[in-house]
Amino acid sequence: MSEITITPTPPPTNIIVTAKPEKGLAVIDSAETILRNTFPVEVALIVRGNLPDDCTILDQRTQTRNGNAFSLELTTLRDPNANCTEALVPFEEQFELDVLDLKAGTYTVTINGIVQTFVLTNDNSDAPPTPIPPTPSEATPLFSLSGSVFHDLCAVIEATEDAEAAPTAGCVEDVDGGFIANGQYEEDEPPLIG
Repeated sequence: MSEITITPTPPPTNIIVTAKPEKGLAVIDSAETILRNTFPVEVALIVRGNLPDDCTILDQRTQTRNGNAFSLELTTLRDPNANCTEALVPFEEQFELDVLDLKAGTYTVTINGIVQTFVLTNDNSDAPPTPIPPTPSEATPLFSLSGSVFHDLCAVIEATEDAEAAPTAGCVEDVDGGFIANGQYEEDEPPLIG
């Protein structure tokens, strides 16, 4: 006869099973492209949406471009072991699009299924544009100036014992006393050349 040995089963231990964080795509309700009035032009994409609860957070942001199409992705991360409040949590995120050195044209931006477009009316380089000189027939002066420039003279003959000081023809009395040039061209006043 064979002998049977009975081994007691050890008491159960508390095993905590930890679930891995759950990854997902952020739900985006609206997206808006903004072209900033800068040189070179800067373009931003502003997205708004809601996270499903307070345990879900925004995680990674990616941006790629193929030709005239930008592809962006905004992911979420959620701890399945956390005690969460089931209430929507609004968010707003801004992406700066890499538009330096792009040619003029229409571009599409897709983020998590939402599509936007924007238009660059000029090539978007950080080099200043080369001005095209006008042809002589197109050249127009910014202003014109005409008239004469002259030396406005006022000579005063000094007073003597027999006579008071006497101004010449190009003088007027100054309110502070004495005489000043009258601001009028007189034939004997020399023109300024130069």
